[in-house]
Amino acid sequence: MFAYASSPRFSPDGGTVFFLVPFGATTQAIVKVALANPDPQFVAAALSFKVVVAGQYKGDLVARIRKAKLAPGYYEWYWLLTPEGRELGIVGQDERDVALFMEQQK
Repeated sequence: MFAYASSPRFSPDGGTVFFLVPFGATTQAIVKVALANPDPQFVAAALSFKVVVAGQYKGDLVARIRKAKLAPGYYEWYWLLTPEGRELGIVGQDERDVALFMEQQK
């Protein structure tokens, strides 16, 4: 299936596993596989991610995504994504913002 996969994370119901695979020169991709139907599906290009396990956004993902600036360069902020990869909004700029968001979901 994939030559390399890392960071496996299960959905809160245990029915889906998300993981990272190499994708492009400077990023990775989040891929999901439902245990009932092991056909891998692309979710989003991302550097890292976490699954939200409780609260209003239970089952969604917080992903660190590299985006181009209007000026030269990139920024790597954290975004809330649905399990299908749709962006719901920004979580923050760093791990402290992610930790605060995750704490608010308990």
